[in-house]
Amino acid sequence: KEFCKDTNFIKSTSYGLKAHFSEIHQVYKTLENHILALGYYWFSMDKYAEAVSVLKLNILLYPNSVNNYFNVGYALRKMHWYEDALYYYKKGAGMNPDDEELQKELKKVENILQAMR
Repeated sequence: KEFCKDTNFIKSTSYGLKAHFSEIHQVYKTLENHILALGYYWFSMDKYAEAVSVLKLNILLYPNSVNNYFNVGYALRKMHWYEDALYYYKKGAGMNPDDEELQKELKKVENILQAMR
């Protein structure tokens, strides 16, 4: 804990992070893709609850990625959790209203919910 009080350590760490930002960004972008691949694995096994758990992690780490909201919405729709799916689709659509695939899925869930009422 003493190293946290060391201003030289803090300065050198901050400088190191800034100097290697693009490398760090690539690692995290790769992490996002690995998490997504794991979510897709669970999709392929029809294990949608597991996919939701994994893909929600991507939302926590990458909250500005529309694709992550789309994928969570898709898994929730497959589980018949339509209200929850609608939330994630709307969140993604709010970030990118021009995403045609997302709009199509959003409309599909809205129609299902309308038919259930």
